[in-house]
Amino acid sequence: MGGVWQFGDWACQFHAFCGSIFGYGQIATLIFISYDRYNVVVNGVAARPLSYGKVMVFLLFIWAFASFWAIGPLVGYGSYALDGILAS
Repeated sequence: MGGVWQFGDWACQFHAFCGSIFGYGQIATLIFISYDRYNVVVNGVAARPLSYGKVMVFLLFIWAFASFWAIGPLVGYGSYALDGILAS
């Protein structure tokens, strides 16, 4: 909000990492929920039901995807940037 980040570089990187991993995880989760709803609406009763195994594969993919993109700036590939409203 216009001031200096007072918690140091490590806390700044951790804050940005958490924002990245949970943001990517949220987006990927919404994609898979949308896919499931699309499948049910288009195919109706004939749609293959969502099984426990399929959900676990989706969750594994979501966390792997989010981790891959969020860890990059921590290891020197790219960087974290300000959010859209320039608050953090």
